Amino acid sequence: MSVSVQRQIERAFRFHPRAWRDAHEAVAIGVLGDAAEAAGWSCVPRAERWAIARHAAVLWLSGMLSPVSRALLASLAFGSGAAAGAVYLLAFVLRPRGDEVLLSPQGSIAAGAVLVGVWLSAAALFGFGVRRGARGLVALALGFALALLVTRYVATDALLPSAVTLVLFALLAGLALLGRLRARWVWGSAVATLASFGGLVCAPVLFGGRVAALDSMMWAQASRWILLGVGLALFAALALTWGGRSSQARAVAVAVTPWMVAAVLGARFEFSLGETLVAIAGWFALTVAVFLGSRGSRISASALVVGGRSGA
Repeated sequence: MSVSVQRQIERAFRFHPRAWRDAHEAVAIGVLGDAAEAAGWSCVPRAERWAIARHAAVLWLSGMLSPVSRALLASLAFGSGAAAGAVYLLAFVLRPRGDEVLLSPQGSIAAGAVLVGVWLSAAALFGFGVRRGARGLVALALGFALALLVTRYVATDALLPSAVTLVLFALLAGLALLGRLRARWVWGSAVATLASFGGLVCAPVLFGGRVAALDSMMWAQASRWILLGVGLALFAALALTWGGRSSQARAVAVAVTPWMVAAVLGARFEFSLGETLVAIAGWFALTVAVFLGSRGSRISASALVVGGRSGA
């Protein structure tokens, strides 16, 4: 095994919690080094780097969230991602477009359709009980969203969904991979997202208006309402904290973060800088209050070590 591969392996674990690294890093590096030498790696494969990064994220969450709460977080993200994909498909792909077709390039429609198609396929597999396949498709959706996001900034003239859409689906996919999916929470989250987000997108039609022709316009129009929904969810999380369910409260706070990011990015054309900063400050204050709302919210080294043993 070359020195460069050895250094890549060592760097791959630099984001793991200190407690886990002290207890397990040497063994993990040794095992991966043996695999690299046996396979003749010239560099650490991307799949291995992704698996190590995901493991680090799970370990950090292990110190903050119980296994049940990680399942809640993953289920909320999966359900809301599938529902958001359904709304996107209906609003920007399947609906009659009329003269608005000139405002919504077909390349953007095609790329968005593929992205949400993967999400909806994952939901279908989950509905039929093929949970491993559903998680695999969510991982594929994450990679595809990130690839489109990079392409959007490298090739600025590419016809792709808006950055807000891609960031939202990438964040939701990442969270959906952090725990086991529970059907009750998945479908509850999906129904709630369809009712709220779908209502926001389709409400203009009910009142004689038009659905936004571009998804970037949709985010700008819906940003205030999404911020309101995020605020209500965080107050509900605070109530859970005060009720002694701090781990579940933190799961809810993390689950709404992708929507907060989407709202802030979408609001840049609607909000002034001051309004945006106030919204971010309010979200940050509520999130910190949720995480520090009980003594059990502190991340202990022992919890991280236990999480490392269970997740290694």
